[in-house]
Amino acid sequence: TNTLPIKWQMNSEEETVLRAIVISSSDKWSGQPITVADRQAANGILSKFSTFDGRIQLSLKWLQLPQVIAGGNNDCTLSAKLYACEILAGVFKSKYATLSDQEKGTIRTALLSQAQQQARLAITDSRVLANKVASLLAGLIVRDFPQRWNTAITDIFGTLWSTDGPKMGAKICLEVLKLVAEDCTDSDYNAKISTQRRNDILIGLNEMSQHFLPLLFRLLEEVTTLAQGKTNLHQMRQYLLQQNQTIASMTPDQSAQYQQEEHKVRAVTVAIVDTLATLEEFCRSMPLDWILSPQHDFGAACFHLIRESTGGIQVRALVCLEHLCLRGKLTYNQWIKWIRELPQAIQQANQVMAGDQEYNQVQDAAVSGIKNPNFDALSEQLEFHRALSRMLAALVSAHIAHVTHDKKILKSGSPDQLAFSTYLRLLVDMLHHPSGLICGSQLTLWISMLRDPQISRKKILQPVISELLTCYLNQMIKIRWDDVDEGTHPQSTLVEASWDDDEEYDRWIMDFRSKTSQLFKHIGNCDPGTAAMVLLTRMQAIFSAHANGEPRTHLHPQNQQLTQNSEAVRQFEAIVQPIENVLQGMPSWSLSKPQNGKQNTNKREIRNRTVSSLAEIANLVVSWNPAYLWLRFRQVQLLEALRHFWSHEDSTLLQGIDLLLRYIGAPDEYGDGAIELDGTKRISGETVALRKKSSTALVSVSKQVPQNLVPYIPQLTDATRMLLSSPEINPTNRMHLYEFLSCVATSVEDPAQRATFVGNVLADAVNTLQSKETHDSISSVEGLLNLIGVAQAGQNPSTVTDPAHVKAVTDRFATIFSAFNQLLSVGKRCHEANKKRPTGGIPTVSHAASIPASPNGQNFPDEGPVSIQDLSIGDPFVPLWIHILPSVLSILESLMQMWRPENQARLLANRIQRYSLAISDDEVYLSKKQSSKSGGVFGEGGTAGSVISGISRRDLNLAPKWSGWLNELRNSCFQLLGLASAQRALYAPELQPLFMRFVQVVTDAENLKAMENRHCTQYLKSFIEIVLLTCPKTLYMTHL
Repeated sequence: TNTLPIKWQMNSEEETVLRAIVISSSDKWSGQPITVADRQAANGILSKFSTFDGRIQLSLKWLQLPQVIAGGNNDCTLSAKLYACEILAGVFKSKYATLSDQEKGTIRTALLSQAQQQARLAITDSRVLANKVASLLAGLIVRDFPQRWNTAITDIFGTLWSTDGPKMGAKICLEVLKLVAEDCTDSDYNAKISTQRRNDILIGLNEMSQHFLPLLFRLLEEVTTLAQGKTNLHQMRQYLLQQNQTIASMTPDQSAQYQQEEHKVRAVTVAIVDTLATLEEFCRSMPLDWILSPQHDFGAACFHLIRESTGGIQVRALVCLEHLCLRGKLTYNQWIKWIRELPQAIQQANQVMAGDQEYNQVQDAAVSGIKNPNFDALSEQLEFHRALSRMLAALVSAHIAHVTHDKKILKSGSPDQLAFSTYLRLLVDMLHHPSGLICGSQLTLWISMLRDPQISRKKILQPVISELLTCYLNQMIKIRWDDVDEGTHPQSTLVEASWDDDEEYDRWIMDFRSKTSQLFKHIGNCDPGTAAMVLLTRMQAIFSAHANGEPRTHLHPQNQQLTQNSEAVRQFEAIVQPIENVLQGMPSWSLSKPQNGKQNTNKREIRNRTVSSLAEIANLVVSWNPAYLWLRFRQVQLLEALRHFWSHEDSTLLQGIDLLLRYIGAPDEYGDGAIELDGTKRISGETVALRKKSSTALVSVSKQVPQNLVPYIPQLTDATRMLLSSPEINPTNRMHLYEFLSCVATSVEDPAQRATFVGNVLADAVNTLQSKETHDSISSVEGLLNLIGVAQAGQNPSTVTDPAHVKAVTDRFATIFSAFNQLLSVGKRCHEANKKRPTGGIPTVSHAASIPASPNGQNFPDEGPVSIQDLSIGDPFVPLWIHILPSVLSILESLMQMWRPENQARLLANRIQRYSLAISDDEVYLSKKQSSKSGGVFGEGGTAGSVISGISRRDLNLAPKWSGWLNELRNSCFQLLGLASAQRALYAPELQPLFMRFVQVVTDAENLKAMENRHCTQYLKSFIEIVLLTCPKTLYMTHL
């Protein structure tokens, strides 16, 4: 039958449920295949059974039976008992609290009965049912111990624990303790039981701990039995090899003896592993007295278990120790005892593991019949080394207070200091491991010690600084995963054991480099002399081996240039970040001469060593003349890093600047020189990247050391003008060149000379805006539409794709927009520099302004209109406003008028001209939510890259470019007006004649009504807010 009566009758319907259990968990019933319909019917029966009141009694009956038979001859003991456990687990979650004490006692008795049946099994047998029973017993403890079941520990351990070797009963006991510890100790994340119940259970366990902790300790002592068993197995295998036999060819007597010994080893191994799994939970949060008591010191036991590699025992032992360390609750005496004993324990473990290598080789030979098989010890021991490195680091990092607060550690020559130095030596020795995972696991430790002033100022770290920096430098070199896949990498097996694939390695190396930046900075701060010498040694080695591109591997197939995968390029790439970070961290006294000429002898010696080493590095870089583009790119990165050194010692600065300027105009040696449709020569992406990196590095250097470049202004100006006159320099590079010159200009001391220099730098941009061609293009809507090719598109639609026309329009727009953009960039730079001057950006007024005196005397001379001459003392850009403000107002008025209804109607009526009113790509990007699942605007059907479906603004087509151009122009104009207000030039008497024109443009009611929301946002953020913030109080009535 497939149905059950409303009132469950166990005797009459038990067979139906057992049949359903068998059908739902197996493939056949009485030798016949089970159909889908049979399985669906069985699931329906079990679903109904799970809601009947009699399910508990029947489940308990099945648990207590030694064997359960269905259909007369179908043994379903395991399936029935597992299903019974599932039923009881559901009862525990829903209605256990409503059961009577008698019913709870019945459940307890049944579970203990089943546990006793399982307890007699070997510990190596299947443990599915044992784990289920252990989970239910743990659930009973969580609910009833110690109030309603105060004998839980004695009942479980007294009936299940075996004294004649490890059995399944020990596994059940250990699993129960483990589950209870998980449920009752993690108060931050555990919502299963209340805090009161958790505390009651812990109090009860603490009182009963002496009943089970000695048993756990004795199981760990079985490691001696394990060692003897392994010795016996090793001797048996050696005998087989001597007799030219294998395990498969043993005689019956030999096989019986071998299997008996192998079973004993396997059983002891499983018992120890299970014990350590439970102990791991104890070490995480149980009282330390449980773990480190004199009667059973589990810490010392774990020290001993570090030697045993079988079954991952040593790794689990280290994890237990790591959890103890991370709690940070070891007393100083306990901590220093571990510091003293661990190096010796690890030395002994290494000796034992050397023997284990022979043990594994003999085992493999006995199985395969091949003598002396290859064995990669580093790969096999990787997990052990990772766990060991983490544990050793955690012992110090979690107890850093013991190092800083106890004077014994920091006192030179004391026994504790010598022990700690030996421990540090062990940590550094581990950093030589070829896998970067080992170095990565110690990063937090070294950073925390180096940044602690009490530790870094002492000499305790000085002996290891050089080796520490060298080890981390070795791991900065990125591995080519193709070499790993092809097996040509010298540590291919180890690398594959460390990371699953290239994506995982790439994520790791990025995270590793990010974290090591702090380490390198602290090393530079702690011992600048040693750090500089190590970097010099590394740089000399790299230049000696790779300066000319050797070995010329992974070349570009067409031009035979080095690529990013070439060995030489990777070597230089790996040294850039360390040099940058170390120089950033170096204290100023290690690089600069003292102002009073006085410096103690030690600091003077360190400074001399540091400056000497860094000067050699700088000479190596500036005198290097690489022949390959990617080596030049790395050279530029090194030059950018040297800016921190040049701020103190600038003997090679001019050479570095000359190299950067040369690379900005470097010819394209990487590309194929093909001609584009618009007639321009195609420049390879690699050359563009080199030029862009060179220009950004130039700006970075000029920001760091502008005052050191002032004496060379004539040479720099000539070199820059020569580059700006080149047609191959793109707008980005031009912008960076102007920014570079503005940085230098802000450091000129004489205000008049500073203003003159800025005026000369921007003369071309000002002349462009004042030219008749520009005036005609920006003074009306028609002129603007003609400038960007919209007007021509209305007459002849083919012009938007005509190569010659597209190039002419693009160049014309780029000329005018670059002029505005250059003025904006340099103006912002001058304004920021002015705020950093001693006056804080407040203008120095040469004469009292005509401001009505305030009755309370709160008016200051700079609160009224300040003249251009006075403003230019601090800000050299201000005098240019007289020349550029009319052009800014003209183009802004034309832009705003373009959106008036009559102009919109005309443009929208044309199928091509309408795109000039579209939203730009960048605005589309910002207006869309980014979803990693769909790819956002970059996903399928996304709009990024084009406002016209199927056409990108990078294509030879004007239509998708218009929206971006107009948006950039409008935003630049708003920012320029905001800058004029922030610089106070807008309120200067010299610009008073233009102020009414200014008000007319920015407040025209018709133009403001026609503005879109996106335009209003730019208008408010870039202009109105700044005007309201910067307008002097006394000018509110006259100007606002």
